[in-house]
Amino acid sequence: MLVGIIYFEEIRAKEVLKTLFSFPVPLRPISYSEDEEPSSKNTRKFNEGSAKKILSQPPQKYFLSSDFCRYNFLLRESYAALFIDNFSSPRSSSLDLLIEEICNMNPFFGCICEGEERDHRNRVVKVIGKNTIESWVGRNPFKKVPGLYWKTIFSKQILLQNNLKIEKLKKLAKHSSTLKISTVVLTFFDDPQDWRKYAEALDSACNSLDGIFSKEQVLAETSHIENVMQYITAISKFK
Repeated sequence: MLVGIIYFEEIRAKEVLKTLFSFPVPLRPISYSEDEEPSSKNTRKFNEGSAKKILSQPPQKYFLSSDFCRYNFLLRESYAALFIDNFSSPRSSSLDLLIEEICNMNPFFGCICEGEERDHRNRVVKVIGKNTIESWVGRNPFKKVPGLYWKTIFSKQILLQNNLKIEKLKKLAKHSSTLKISTVVLTFFDDPQDWRKYAEALDSACNSLDGIFSKEQVLAETSHIENVMQYITAISKFK
């Protein structure tokens, strides 16, 4: 399943929501809560009440659904994240339009890829005795670039923050496009379902570039830990 995660500065959360409601059809969302039946969905205009309600709810509680995809919004202490899934036709021209609209919103960082590719890049599983501990790691782009994915959106700010040269990254990609002066989209392979064929090469790239998060560091620092509480403490610094 294709998923997208787009990151913004936390202070811009309300602005980003407002912009979503101005997207062209079929990207423009219809808002509804998990308690409503799909047949009851009605198009609603964005207002201050909408923003307050959406931003106060966990992402699984309140959705913004369009004819093409679904949006969930998550606020953290240091950033805001727009999750996108339920793509109706992930290889259609609507995806290109979505990426263009997202870049117009000046994101800090973003990616669109198969959910399994994201798991491979940012999820670790540790078995200690009878306990299986699953953790998301490296997801905060304001610390380090979370990784390289099928389609990866770089802002000028995140490149400068991590001392990354876009020309070097372009050499690793199959396609590149500059949709705004400050935003570059790199496509590392043609078909998102082929991510396994390119996983080793992108793993190596992430591991060799200081400004990009690599799960290898997490595994190296936690592989010897066999105490649950010690492991949870150790893994928390990578979240």
